[in-house]
Parts: sequence; structure tokens; C-alpha cells
Amino acid sequence: MANHAALAQAWGGAWGALAGSSLADRLVSLNARTSPGPLQDVTTSSVSSYLMGAGALASIEAYAASPPAGAPPQAIQAAQYLALILTDASYPTFATSDSSLFSRMAGFVTALEGDARTGVSSSIGAGLLALAQPSIPWWQANGFAAPIGAADLMAAGLL
Repeated sequence: MANHAALAQAWGGAWGALAGSSLADRLVSLNARTSPGPLQDVTTSSVSSYLMGAGALASIEAYAASPPAGAPPQAIQAAQYLALILTDASYPTFATSDSSLFSRMAGFVTALEGDARTGVSSSIGAGLLALAQPSIPWWQANGFAAPIGAADLMAAGLL
């Protein structure tokens, strides 16, 4: 169901700075926005591939196998957990479609980001979490079937 209240808020709020712009320009700006999509499970091979491509997998494995002096316990635990899951064939997926497990994964990512020696920067961490919650168009996240158009603005009382 289309969320016309969210459309009205967006049209006058964050995109209100575009007031004075043409209707077409405002629609282009609004329809280009994204929001977090629904949670989904992620295969361990996807996580491994992402971390390898980002240049962090070897660092995480080394950190887990031989934690450096003074390493935060949370980062050690997160690295060891991740290294175990990624190498154990009995864990084919991360069940991150479950919000409590996604929250736990986000906590591990935060712990890894907390020590640069893990090789996980904030951008790598964000990319890792995006595997489980990819961005979708703003209009889709707010229940619209297609990009916002004039008919939607009229239905929301904005034209």
C-alpha cells in the first residue's frame, strides 16, 4: 500500500530544499533516493567473496588465528566467529533475514571495525551488512509500485 504520508513528508521535508526546482527535477531527485531493503539471508560464499575482493579476508583470518597484543576481546571473538563460519561447510548461509541474527552480525561488524588491524574499515563493514540488507528505491520501500509520478503527488494532496 502506497504511503502517501511518507511522500508528503519527503516532498516537503528533505527534498523541500529543491523548492523552486521544476516538478520534473524534484521527481528525479526523489526517485533517485534509496532506503534499506528487507533483510535477506546471505551465503557464506558471498561473504567470503566480498571480503576477499575488499582485501579484508586474509587480515581477518590472520587476526583470528593469532590475535595481536592488546586486541579488543570483542574484535577477537568476532574475527574468530567469522573465520570459523566461513571455513565450515556446515554453515552455508548466514540467516540474516532474522532481525535478531542481523543485529548480532551488525555487532560483530562493529567490533571488527573497532580495530583497524582486522582489515575491516567502516566502508567494508557497511558493504558487508548491505549484502544482507541491500538498498532499494525509496518509492519501493514506501509501498509504491513504480517511481513517483504526478498521479502519486495528486493522491497525496501535493498537486
